[in-house]
Amino acid sequence: MKSIAYVGTDFHYCLLGYQLGTDRGCFQPQSEPEWPSTNRKTLIANCLGAPTGTKVSAAASAIFATRDEAENCESAHKASIRNRGLPLTTRALEQLTVGKLLERYRDEVTPSKAGAVYEKYRLNFILNNEPGQTLCARSCAFLDRSAAWDYINARKKQPSLRGTPVTMRTVSRERNLLQNVFEVAREQWGFSNLTNPFRGLKLKGSKYKRTRRLEDGEYKQLISACSKCQRLNKFYLPIGIDLAIETGMREQELFNLRWRDIDFRRRVIHIRKSKTDHLQQSAGRKIVLPWGAMRWLAMLKLSDELEASASDRIFPMTQGAFMQAFDAAVKRAKLEDLEYRNLRREAASRRRG
Repeated sequence: MKSIAYVGTDFHYCLLGYQLGTDRGCFQPQSEPEWPSTNRKTLIANCLGAPTGTKVSAAASAIFATRDEAENCESAHKASIRNRGLPLTTRALEQLTVGKLLERYRDEVTPSKAGAVYEKYRLNFILNNEPGQTLCARSCAFLDRSAAWDYINARKKQPSLRGTPVTMRTVSRERNLLQNVFEVAREQWGFSNLTNPFRGLKLKGSKYKRTRRLEDGEYKQLISACSKCQRLNKFYLPIGIDLAIETGMREQELFNLRWRDIDFRRRVIHIRKSKTDHLQQSAGRKIVLPWGAMRWLAMLKLSDELEASASDRIFPMTQGAFMQAFDAAVKRAKLEDLEYRNLRREAASRRRG
């Protein structure tokens, strides 16, 4: 009987010879765990036609009639791995999970974004909660579109943190985030042929167009309700409302504003950090300071309660605290279905009108 011969570096072909001169063999991944059962080894030895007592690799996982079949299978398997842009070792494939991609994206890419706080929260939610944990445990080497649909269908059945059903808008945002993680891995991290299971997935009901606008008299009702806010909130809320309606500023842009960004003499607001900075050569932009917001800002700055330097943020509270105060003002004004983001829609409608 011939000794065992190895073909390739990652996968082995165990060649055993017989008196009849027929070659049979077994094809095995080098780094697969050993089979604990001795019955399996005996079965392989019998299939190979080897004499009793012949030692057969404990990790052998497939049996082939000829050496050519084993070599063809080896070539096809390596080609499949190369098409995914991954290292040509089984151990490396097993270690590269979706969770590791998400963690790297969270630590390297997310901090540079304007909405880093919210994206980090969303990524941590996926990493630490089902069905995200199941998805994150999967190896990128064997990930297919069914895994993406499993995640999406499971999310659609879950309640939100408020107890209401998860909306398709939320699922769509998570899909877009996961899709971008895979695209960054393909384009920036060297996995050029990595399969992106979330790319091109169409979700029914995920497209949402805001149609709510301020009706006649609602602006005055809202500003009047703001006057009943406590302390400096009676200034902060009208400033935020006027800036949203007159300029269409995003929430993150609004809460990144500092006093040095306001030029009262030239009536200019300098937005230093914007969501779309990555699409243009220079960071930020300059917009006109509306008269209404300018009046509220001047009143706030002259207030005896305010002690702020040029580097201080105009809105010292968290975004969540501001939104709670806004929702309370909407409730006092007895306005229905009005969200702060509807004000930005109002700004866009006025510009088109």
